Amino acid sequence: RNLQLTRSIDPGFANAIHDWLLKERLDVILNESDLVPGDFVRWVKQLIDLCNQISNCNISDQLRKQVRDVKKAATYGIVSVSDSLALQAE
Repeated sequence: RNLQLTRSIDPGFANAIHDWLLKERLDVILNESDLVPGDFVRWVKQLIDLCNQISNCNISDQLRKQVRDVKKAATYGIVSVSDSLALQAE
């Protein structure tokens, strides 16, 4: 589609998000990577946003279900709590 990438894929995040989707504890994920909590949460939220965008595309029902499953699996713990904390701070 001739879209320019903004940066290369970070394999460190791939391992971290894999562990997060398998419900590993955040402290364990952060200890096994060089990620800081704020960056990790922000990147998980970006993944969730990407899932939302993909699920609205003209894709197969099977792929749409898989993307929604990833979104659901990623939205827990500090990732889901951080949205309500931001709203309370406003």
